Amino acid sequence: MSSSDFLTALLFFARTSGFFLISPLFSKVHIPKSVRFGFAALCALVLIPPLSLKVDIEIESSLFWIAFVKELLIGYLMGFLFSLIFEAAALAGQVVGTLSGFSLTELFGAGMNDSIFTKLFVLTLFALFLSLDLHHLLLKFLFDSFDSVPLLPHGFSFAKAASLLFEQAIFYAFTPFLFLTLLLLTFAVIARALPDLQIFWIGFPLQLLISMIAIAIGLTFFEEILQKAFFEFLTLAKTLFFAL
Repeated sequence: MSSSDFLTALLFFARTSGFFLISPLFSKVHIPKSVRFGFAALCALVLIPPLSLKVDIEIESSLFWIAFVKELLIGYLMGFLFSLIFEAAALAGQVVGTLSGFSLTELFGAGMNDSIFTKLFVLTLFALFLSLDLHHLLLKFLFDSFDSVPLLPHGFSFAKAASLLFEQAIFYAFTPFLFLTLLLLTFAVIARALPDLQIFWIGFPLQLLISMIAIAIGLTFFEEILQKAFFEFLTLAKTLFFAL
């Protein structure tokens, strides 16, 4: 292998490693970093043969590390955008857990960083992500990112990515949020009318029951929300890559 081929392989590895370290499929804490780097190296080796003829790799050795850092940042940014899809579900689960009263489990559960509903929403979304074959589109986007593309006249806005994050979180939590907000307002009216009645304590089982029913109804909309969110973030990620 010549030095030029070796430098080319490193540039491919830089982008894939940045992508796999933070992408939603491999960014979980229980996945060792060695496994992530292994997938990144394997993916780079698979991508080099079909893309080596399309990618301009003429680069001076003195500028190699600048190009390496640039490829690493591109991979990180692409992975970061798609990780927002799951962060939206985690945020929605946190809101629903607080409204339903399950946020207390974070106080009594040793080592629990996430609420029960946060884990439920994220795992449900992860299962849908795989069952809908969206992970194939995600890997295809990584493959297509190595093709030469013209620069677009418009840039990338992180404000738009943040707005999409909160928008999707609202969609995921909308049904439980609506049911539980109406229930808590009802409790508040009863507590105001009957101050001696500990309605929030007595109505806690009802609050849990309503939250379970509302979440069961809300989960039926996750597939449609996920597909819409994925393609929105895919468009945003392409805009990011074109701007870079």
